[in-house]
Amino acid sequence: MDWEGIPRKWSSNGKSYNLSLHRRIERFKTAKPTFSKAADLLLAVKWIGNVGSHGSVIRVLDVLDAVDILDRIIQQLYDTSPARIERKAEEIIARKGLPASHITSLPMPPF
Repeated sequence: MDWEGIPRKWSSNGKSYNLSLHRRIERFKTAKPTFSKAADLLLAVKWIGNVGSHGSVIRVLDVLDAVDILDRIIQQLYDTSPARIERKAEEIIARKGLPASHITSLPMPPF
């Protein structure tokens, strides 16, 4: 939610309140209606996480469901085309894993 610009806090009458993840996902859905399906998927993952954090037992199958759902969310929100992912891998290999901000000049891989 941070990456998508959904605030963690809400202010009213000079007081500041923390927003729950649930509320932040709801705000994301309202702020970015084109991603409303992704917001619904995020709520499903949030519920699985709640059970894992606050419940007594979480099944491996539930965790695997969450991974499948997260994969779909990433596909909906971000470009995950094979060509883009391969280009990212080439860039990471070229800089030997160092963050791009630490590299002054980086040779461009051939395309």
